[in-house]
Amino acid sequence: MPLLQIFTNISRQEIPKNFGPTLASVLIGSLRNKPIESISIQITSDQYISLGSNDDEPSAIVYLRSIGSMDLDDNRKTVRSVTDFIHSKIGIKTDNIRMVLQNHSIDTIGKELKI
Repeated sequence: MPLLQIFTNISRQEIPKNFGPTLASVLIGSLRNKPIESISIQITSDQYISLGSNDDEPSAIVYLRSIGSMDLDDNRKTVRSVTDFIHSKIGIKTDNIRMVLQNHSIDTIGKELKI
């Protein structure tokens, strides 16, 4: 059950329609054995973000949490595809996108009243 969260300083109006569903389809290309229906995406816009001494350019901090589908090769592919997607769809420069990937154990994520 992958959860991708994007925190960005751009406005909600700058995020295109169907951004989330399209990004979910990008994710299934790099996450092993994860159906698109299991992917959740949350976008939090209008945030104050400072990257080093820069706080006035469009930027994003991205968190991806998943169970058992992340290794070094998968992570490299995922970071590239998500970063490229964000850059192409909302124009944030790739060097202003930071991404944190967390591989969770099966007992730390719940869905439908189950762990």
